[in-house]
Parts: sequence; structure tokens; C-alpha cells
Amino acid sequence: MEKTTENTAKRNKAEAAMYWVVRILAVAALVIVFISELNPARITTGIHSSISLFTSAVSKSKLTYLLAAPIRMGYVEDSVFTFLQISSIIILLGIISVCVSAALSFGNEKARQIGLFFLPSGGCATGAGLLGVYLLYKRIENPQNTSVSLEFLHKQVPPNFPWQFWLYLGFAISAVILFISISAANKFSLRKGKFEITEKYRLFLYAFPIILLTFIFSYLTLKGFSMAFYETSNTGINTFVGFKWFAYLFTDGAVFERFIRVIRNTLVMSGLGLITSWLPVAFAVFFSEIKNNAVRKVVQTLTTLPNFISWILVYAVALSLFSTSGLLNHVIEAFTGTSPEKSWLEINNTVWLQMLIWGIWKGTGWSAIIYIAAISGIDQGMYEAAEIDGAKRFGKMWYITVPMLIPTYSVMLLLAFANVLSNGLDQYLVFSNPKNIENIEVLDLYVYNLGFNAQGNSDATKPLATVISMSKTVISLALLFIANWTSKSIRGESII
Repeated sequence: MEKTTENTAKRNKAEAAMYWVVRILAVAALVIVFISELNPARITTGIHSSISLFTSAVSKSKLTYLLAAPIRMGYVEDSVFTFLQISSIIILLGIISVCVSAALSFGNEKARQIGLFFLPSGGCATGAGLLGVYLLYKRIENPQNTSVSLEFLHKQVPPNFPWQFWLYLGFAISAVILFISISAANKFSLRKGKFEITEKYRLFLYAFPIILLTFIFSYLTLKGFSMAFYETSNTGINTFVGFKWFAYLFTDGAVFERFIRVIRNTLVMSGLGLITSWLPVAFAVFFSEIKNNAVRKVVQTLTTLPNFISWILVYAVALSLFSTSGLLNHVIEAFTGTSPEKSWLEINNTVWLQMLIWGIWKGTGWSAIIYIAAISGIDQGMYEAAEIDGAKRFGKMWYITVPMLIPTYSVMLLLAFANVLSNGLDQYLVFSNPKNIENIEVLDLYVYNLGFNAQGNSDATKPLATVISMSKTVISLALLFIANWTSKSIRGESII
């Protein structure tokens, strides 16, 4: 009896270990599908090196945008890349299937047994997709179109057998082997019972997509910072230059002057935002005093709706109101008899105030939601006690509601302080024009203009944009720790 119990314990331990291998395998596969260097579908060097497996699966135009001419001239068939995209989708579906199996492995025995079915199907799907990739590679290497010279084909669409093929093949084989091993350890038989996942694991699975996306788009992309240390020649060769571009930022007079102006604009815009950061608090306090539910719904809808309107549409409204032929000039002409004949959006001296007003209109209602939620959590007994003591409506607001909101406001203010160098891009990009660019160009817009609207030294624009973006990240991180230290010193609580 003891020996049977011991064997069962060993089998359960081995099964648990294999499930952890499945989970690690699934997470690793989910990450590498977004890494361009690990794309098994790059069967020709004509496919851009920045294309990942995920991009190959979701966008044929991205997959072939360097191959438009060879496809049009008949050096390679367009159907090859159609089937290459399909093969990439099949590989992606295989990986998703393994991920489903990994997620269900956190459940009870019934959930794990159901999840086990997804493991071999994922491995087989990945293998089928890889087989398609291999056949398409052979199609490019040995084309069926005999009217095209093989020499010209290899010059226009150089075949390339990706070593990443073996990495994904190992993934597919591992999935099948794990299925066989777990089934053997579990003495597989589908049992009846309730399907459920333990609450702590269920909550983790809810959060996992956000964690994964944050890792992929916020941490994995940090590899782009390497551009700050390289120089790209006309031939496309990258040369390591160390801190050359960091020094260039401060030694080139025109670049440094523009950088100082941009920093000034950024700090002014952020400073105005900090100064007016109390407005959502005030709005939340007064909003909580509205007792009519119908009115509350109307007010909340009207004040939060602007947050969901894109800045492009906001600019379209602003243009119809304040352009040369806008409504404001027509109103002025109706009252005075003469039209100003000017665009109010191009006035450089008032651009800071314009951006502040548009930002307040768009964000106040949305920002107030967190304070409205905090007000709803205040003990109603405090208001009743204050009313017994003779406090009127404004007295209760000033002596109870406002003090109870100060801790939340302090945290939000400190986080905003840590983010003073990040004003965003959309608002300033759409409102910018040649007449107001001197005062509206903030740091994020400057990085965008350097990276995509090259001006000046074209060899320096992208590395310089990377240097500024990298420096902004480091400074923002330092400000976050300063804000955290300030919060701990003043309130006795840290925010991170």
C-alpha cells in the first residue's frame, strides 16, 4: 500500500514537472513569434529582416513589400507568398493551441485532461505549417517557371533556408513528446467531473495577456536602443560608434538649440498640466453632489465622451471653429462688419494655452473617474455625524470629501510628476503647423520628427532620435524613484 502511494506521488510529481515544461514552452513560443530574428518564414533574403512570424501571418503586404517588383516581373509567383502567409497562420494557430493547453493545466484534473488534447494538435499544426514553409522554400530554390532564368531569380529573390525552422520544429516535436509523456504518467482516461480552475490561477490567467503584451511592446522593443550606438552607411553596414551621437546632441549648435527649446516646451506643457491637475478632483466632488440619477448620467456621459474622440476629430472640430473661414471669424464679422481673416490655430504666442484648454476639455471627465470611485468608498456615517454637528453641504465637502481624496490625489500627482517628459504625441502632432512649431514641439513630437520627418543631417536623425528617446526613458525612471521617495518621506507610503 505504501509502495503504491509512493509511486503515485512520484507520478504526480513527474506530471507536475512536465506541465511546467509545457507552460514555459508556451510562453517562450508566444514571445518569439514577435521577434523578427526568429522568423522561420523568411525563406528568401528579399523578405525584410524586421518581419516577425506574427507579421508574416497577419499581413501579406508587409511580407512582400520588398518583393513587389520581382513578383510583378514574374521572377517569383505571388501564390508562393500567399501560401507562405497561410503556413505562418497555421504555425501561429499551433502555438496558440499549445498555449491553451498550458492555460488549462492550471485547472483541476478535468481541465488538465481537456487541455491535453490541445497539446498534440498544436504540435501537429506547427509541424504542418513548417512543412509548408519548407515546400515553399524548395519552390523558390527550384522554380516551376522555366521561362525565368535561375540565375536572375536568385539575384532578385535570393533563397534562404532559415535556421529558425529547426527551432520551431523542436517546439512541435516537444509538444507531441510531452503529450505522450503526460498521458503515460497519468494513465490517461477521460474522467467525469466539474471543469474548474482554481481562483488564484484564474486571476493570473486574466492578467497574463496584459503582462505578455507589456513585455513584448514595452520591454522587448528596448533592443531598438542599440541604434543610439551605431552608424549606418549608405551600403547598409552598421558601425559601432559608441557615444558619438550622445556627444553630437550637445556639440552641434543648431541641434542643441532646438533640443533646449523642445525641453522648454515640454516642461511648460507638463507644468501647466500639474498646476491644473486639481480640476478632476473638483469636478468629482461637485459631481458627487448631484442627486438626480438622470442628470448624473447625462453629465457623466458628456464629460467622459471627449476622451474617446480621437485627436484627429478634435482637430477637425477646431479647424471648423477657428480657421480662417471658421465659425469664430464669421461671428466676429456678423457683429463688427469686418472679418479678422486669420487662423486662430496658427497664433504661436497662445499655443500653450490652446493645448491646455483642449487637454482639459478632453481629459477632465475621464480623469475624474478615479476620484468619483474614491468618493463612493467614503463611509457615509462620517457625513451623517457631520450633519448632526451642524455641517452644511459645502462644509461636508470641504471637511470630509476633500481630505479623503488627498491620498489618491497625492499618488496621481506624484506619478504625473514622474511623467513630466512624456506629453504624448497625438495632440501636438495634429495641431502643429509651420507657424506654431517653435512653441508646440514637445519631446515626443521632436523624436517623431527626427525619426520620420528627417531634417538636417539625415545620417544622424534616427540615431539622434533614439538617443533622445533613451535619455527620456532613463530620466523618467529616475523621476519615478524620486516621486516614490517623496511619497514615502511625506506620507509614509511608497507608490511602487
